[in-house]
This record gives sequence, C-alpha cells and structure tokens, in this order.
Amino acid sequence: MRPVKMSSSRSADLVETDIDALMGLALAARRHLPGSELYDPVGLVKEFARTIRREMDFTREGHTIERFSANFSGDKTLYFPKVYWGETAKGVLTLEYIDGIKVSEREKLERSGLDRRIIAQRGADAFVRMVLVHGFFHGDPHPGNVMILPGNVICLLDYGMVGRLDAEMQEYMIDVLLAVIRRKVDDVISLLLYSGEVTEPLNTRALKRDLSEFIDDYYEVPLQDIEVGRMLMVFLEIVTTYRIKFPSDLMLLAKALVAIEGMGRDLDPKFDMVAHLRPFMERAIKERVSPRHLLRELGSQFMAYANLTRNLPRDLKEIVNSLNRNKLKIDLEHRGLDYFVRELDKSINRLSCSLIITALVVGSSIIMQTDKGPLMFGFPMFAFLGYTIAGLIGLWWVIAIIRSGRL
Repeated sequence: MRPVKMSSSRSADLVETDIDALMGLALAARRHLPGSELYDPVGLVKEFARTIRREMDFTREGHTIERFSANFSGDKTLYFPKVYWGETAKGVLTLEYIDGIKVSEREKLERSGLDRRIIAQRGADAFVRMVLVHGFFHGDPHPGNVMILPGNVICLLDYGMVGRLDAEMQEYMIDVLLAVIRRKVDDVISLLLYSGEVTEPLNTRALKRDLSEFIDDYYEVPLQDIEVGRMLMVFLEIVTTYRIKFPSDLMLLAKALVAIEGMGRDLDPKFDMVAHLRPFMERAIKERVSPRHLLRELGSQFMAYANLTRNLPRDLKEIVNSLNRNKLKIDLEHRGLDYFVRELDKSINRLSCSLIITALVVGSSIIMQTDKGPLMFGFPMFAFLGYTIAGLIGLWWVIAIIRSGRL
C-alpha cells in the first residue's frame, strides 16, 4: 500500500495569534458575563490551545495510532494505518493509504457484500472496549473518519482528538448509567455530590425534581431503544444547569457516543448500544466485589493512612515553626465579593460624579456673582460653560441610572 502525507496548512504563528485573540475574549467574558465561571472560558481556551498545539505536532498523532494498534493487537476486526516514521516529522505525518468504503456509503457496502449489522456490532464493541477497558478512546468517530475494508474490517482515521478516562472515572460512569437505568434518583445525586465540582450552593430539591423528570422520560422505553450517548448528553446538560462541573473528557465521550450510536442505527435499525455495554458493565461490577479487588483497595487505603501517619509529625512541626516566625498565611476566598466590589465601585463613581456637578454649579455661581471676564449671551462665559457642562453630565448620569433600572 502506498503512503499518503498529511501536513499542517496553517503556520504556527497564525495559530498562536488566534489563541491570543480567544484568550482575550475569554478573559473579557470571565470579567463581564455573570455565570461564566461555570463554563470556565479561560480554562476552555487553555484546553483548546493545548489540544491544537498537540494536533499540530503530527508525531504525537503517529504515536497515538500506534498506541491504539497495540491496545487492539491480535483483533482482526480492526485495522490501523501504518505510520512511516522515516517520512514523518513534527509538521508532516505520512500514513499508509487506506482504500476502503466510507461507513456512510450504505449502498456501496451492500454491493461489496459487506454486512452492515456486523459492522455496527464490531464498531460498538470496539468503542466500548476503548472506553471501559483501555480508558483511551477516539474522540471524533464521525462517518468520514470510519472506513470499511474487506471482511467487515473497520479502520479509523484522524487521531488528532482522543479522550482519556482513568479507572476512577470509568467506575463513576458505570455507576451513573446503572443508577439512571435502575431509576434511582438519590443514587444519582449522591454520585454528583461525590464526583462533581459544585461551584455554588446546590438546590438539591430542584435537582432531584429535574433528574426525576429526566429518568421518567426513559421509564417506558425498552433498553434496546435507549440512546446512551444522547441520554448522557441530556444528563450533563441538566447538571451543568446546576453549576456542577465535570471533566472535559466526559463531555467528549458523550459527543463520541452520540456519533457511534448514530452510525450504528444507520447501519442496523435494530442496533442496541445497551446490549454492547451490558457485558462490560457486568464484568466491571463483578470485578469490583471480587476478593482480589477488595484486597487491592484495602491495601491502597492502608498505604494512604500509613503515609498520612508518617508525614503528620513533619507537617505539624512546619505549622508550629510558621506560627513561631509569624509566617503562617491563610488564604480566604469570599464568593460573591467580586459582585460587592463592582457595586461599591459603581457607587463611588456616582458619588464622584455628584461632587463634580456640585463643584461646577457652585463655582459657576461664584463667577456669576463677580460679573467679570468675557461674556456669552450676557452672562460670564466661564459661568455659562460651567452650568452647561454640569447640566450635560447630570443629564447623562440620569439616563444611565434609568437604563440600569435602578432609579
């Protein structure tokens, strides 16, 4: 098979300029848009910058392809393009040319004698293994990135965007899916409070109501008709409304699951994502209660407490020494203080404006009494200008107060 080259079409300087512009907008949004801290615009731009810089280094993508290939070593249902390292550099990725059929070309698949149902099953199984076994999954599995080779073999392209889930996040996702499928709202809320980052006081009663309505939407739906990706997307939208933050990889997973399920149902109308998830979830649950896992968890907890006990005397000594040297610092964060500072700043500005108007009126009145200097319309010019400026500032001030709705 002949090699094909991929190269970056935009210069690094231009990309850095775009990143700087985005960071400026993110900083402005954080400063002026109420509630923007939930979406963390600055953090999103930083994550985007990290991702785009990694994508511009094509050697990273080459290593990612080889990692996927190693994870699925011996699996004949998947094929990964070969990387030609001799012709690959930071700005150029040279891969094996893949002559296959796009998964979206259904008629061409049928003419070639390929089985769409098998393709859907293999694709779903492969993706579930990526997520729940390897913790390393393709982040952009849209139809344009999926090629089908003879023998119903699947080949994924474009590995610039990948997601990662550690063991703790894998267990968390399984617990959430099980709680939703079993319709246990209290378990879902407990999981949210345990693993999510709550940025503001949580209205637990309202959250429970919305989650109950969300779960009720799936009450009469057969398991084979549940779209897991879309369900996860709706779930994340609900918890985001209550200002609960989650890792970006979980958002990426929900998006990828929607794409996988869409392709699966397009290939096979009877496609059932839950059926592909069930064996891995059951295996994970059995592993969780196995003696080996429990002993490993017990050992991990013991080591954590042992380290805490070993470091405790040293930490206490450092605290006492800091107290003796008057160098102990305590950082306090007052949430809502920014709003108070902004309102105080507005009040000070209005007070300053009032003092300026008063000074202009008083000064102009004094000049008016002296009846000296050049005249304008029969009045002392400086007094006339002072009254005019004071009037304009006062009019502008009144209009601003009326617009703010705080008259």
